[in-house]
Amino acid sequence: MRKSIFLSLTAILISCLIIVLCSKQAHPTKNEVSSANMTVSKSPTNLTGKKISLKEARRKSRYNTSLLDTTGQQYNVYVLALQDKRWIAGPDDVWAGISEGDEIFEGDYQIGIQPKNKQSVYIQGVKMKNYQYNKTRDMIFTLTLSMDQPNFLFLSTREASVSEGGPAYYLKDGKLTKATFFEEGETSQELSFTS
Repeated sequence: MRKSIFLSLTAILISCLIIVLCSKQAHPTKNEVSSANMTVSKSPTNLTGKKISLKEARRKSRYNTSLLDTTGQQYNVYVLALQDKRWIAGPDDVWAGISEGDEIFEGDYQIGIQPKNKQSVYIQGVKMKNYQYNKTRDMIFTLTLSMDQPNFLFLSTREASVSEGGPAYYLKDGKLTKATFFEEGETSQELSFTS
């Protein structure tokens, strides 16, 4: 008799537990609704800069990539020509930074960012004047240092026959921010590295 009472109570308890769990999934609590809204509202709302169409950005783009920001959200990034000229390096152009046949763009540029799955690109305050972009040598590139950091966008130039350098940018709070580097007790907003 005790055994049957115990089994009956256990069955009732299990039934109640299943009902409570099913009810909880069908009707989330106020806190669960709030956290669900927070997840959904994680879309980038604090983007700054002049807005242009994706079509215009693609037309002016000399380089594009994707970057993760400081919160792990992904954006498309475009290096856009304000005014530039394109040329293919000939025999008279050869030096440490250019080989014959390299595709070169030279002029003034700005950077635009686009949230994934959006049709607008936001122009950032970053401008490069008289920048020489050797597309063949991938002088603009991205770098990921670790999985828990944002990606970096490098805009490098040739400094010597075996070294390059330049500023690096990352996305924070909806805008492109120049990175600061610490080396041997010094700070710098440009990084030099060996090719």
